[in-house]
Amino acid sequence: SGGNEVFLKGDVTIGSYTVIGTMSMISCNVVIGNHCVVAAHSFVNKDVPDNSIVAGVPARMIGKVVHMEDGMVKFEYNNLEIRRD
Repeated sequence: SGGNEVFLKGDVTIGSYTVIGTMSMISCNVVIGNHCVVAAHSFVNKDVPDNSIVAGVPARMIGKVVHMEDGMVKFEYNNLEIRRD
């Protein structure tokens, strides 16, 4: 804008145990929940609920983080499951 537009400011809240991928951008006034994963190069312009996996421009939910009873975590992507120790 060549400095002609007003610079916007706003709080961004990132929950506990959340991972933000490299080169991702988060818009003003966005809340990202606990135990979330934001994929690399994503643009987050809406709030992200707890235990979500988001990706893209703009970021969309592509999966969820599931906490197992044995303390393990399982990532579920579009009907594909990946278990992490």
